[in-house]
Amino acid sequence: MKNLFILLGLIVLFGTCKKDEQLPELPIVEEPAKPRYSFKDQVVQGEFEGEPWKLISATAFYAHVGVDFDSSEFAYKVDLLSEQDSGNCTFYQPTKKYVSCKIPLKVGLYELLVPFGEVRLQGATFNNISKNGASANAGAINVLEIDTIKKVLIFDIDARYNEAYFINGRCTIPICN
Repeated sequence: MKNLFILLGLIVLFGTCKKDEQLPELPIVEEPAKPRYSFKDQVVQGEFEGEPWKLISATAFYAHVGVDFDSSEFAYKVDLLSEQDSGNCTFYQPTKKYVSCKIPLKVGLYELLVPFGEVRLQGATFNNISKNGASANAGAINVLEIDTIKKVLIFDIDARYNEAYFINGRCTIPICN
């Protein structure tokens, strides 16, 4: 009986020492990444607190947007309004829901989701007059044209916070300074 256990032990030992067979390597097929934004060919519109929202007027001001006043971070500060502003590039205090944006000073594509700890020179915040704002955490801003002679800023925006807060479309607005 003892010999039988020794024999079984040797069979198991030699059986596990057998060279592993190599399985053929399968090619790795990566699916193309889904875009995190898409721009619609329309006037900027979407939903704000689950209700339809559409751009009526907007202005852009060259402004300091850095965290520290000593920094050299500047962008266009844009307010997208669902109401008519004064129309003469003066300060306007919105009375309805609006979206405030920071638009970079260079033509290009800028994603709104920026890694934590990095300073954003782009962004969009959904502002309600009586509540705190909701910052977009997905989408992008595509700055198409900055004409400082004609004082016009053209950009596409796809900004989303969730299903109840999102906007998408093209914006052509005056640069006020």
